[in-house]
Amino acid sequence: MSVLALEQPEFALAHRELLIDVASAGDFATYRSRTAARISMTIAALSDEERSPLELPDDEDGRTAVLYAEARARMPELVEHIERYSALWAAEDEALGRSEDLIASGAVAIEEVPELDLAVLHVPAGAPDEGGHRFAGLWLNGLHSMAVHNATERLGILSVRGNSFEFVYRYESWVQCRSRRPRQRVDLQPLADALSELEPSGSRWVFEGADFLIPRLFLVGAPESALTSDEFRGHLQDHLRSAPIAWDPYARSA
Repeated sequence: MSVLALEQPEFALAHRELLIDVASAGDFATYRSRTAARISMTIAALSDEERSPLELPDDEDGRTAVLYAEARARMPELVEHIERYSALWAAEDEALGRSEDLIASGAVAIEEVPELDLAVLHVPAGAPDEGGHRFAGLWLNGLHSMAVHNATERLGILSVRGNSFEFVYRYESWVQCRSRRPRQRVDLQPLADALSELEPSGSRWVFEGADFLIPRLFLVGAPESALTSDEFRGHLQDHLRSAPIAWDPYARSA
C-alpha cells in the first residue's frame, strides 16, 4: 500500500479500502470484499513453487525480491481484473465457500469462552478440510482460516473433529494490536509434554512455540487422540487459565 501510494498515488487513493482489505486478508485472514480474499489467494499462489507461473530463484532473498516486484507490478490488474487470475485462486476460493457454508448452516458450531479469548469449533466428521493459505508461504488444513476468523474475534482457536484436536493462536496475538488489547499468549509446550504422556507410545503433541507467527498445538504419530474432547478441552483450558505469559508484544519495541 505504501509503495503504491508513492508510485501510483491516484490508484492507491481510489482503491484505498480494497488495498487495506487485501492486507487484512493476507496478514489476519479476515476480509470484507471477496476480491480482497482472492487477491490474497493469488499472491500466495505466486509464491508456491508448485502453482506459481513465475520463475522463482532457489535462494530466499532472490525469491522475495522477485515476488515483491511481481506483486507490486501486478496489483492494479489484480484489483481491477482479478478474474484473469482465476486459475490461481478458484480452487481455494471454492474451499473458502464450503467452509463458510458449513459455519452459516450451523453444521459447524462455534462456542466462545471470552475469558480465555478462546473459540471452540465443533466440526462434523467428514467436513471438508482443504484449508487455505496463511501469509505467502504457509498452508493450514482444516476449515479455511478466513471463514473461521470472519465468524469469531477470538484469537485462540480450538478445532474439535471427533477425537482429532488442534489449537492455534491467531496472528493478532503476536503483534501490537491497537484496536484492542488481546489476551496474551502462554507457552503450551508444558501442556504438550503432559498430553503426550496420556497418549499411546508412538504419538505425541507438538507446540510450535509462543514466538511463532501462528503457532499450533497438534498431535503427530496418530490420526486421533486417545483423549475425549472433554478431557482435551479441560486440560487446554486449565493451562490457558493458569500458565504465565510467554509472549508480550507490548513489552517489545515497536
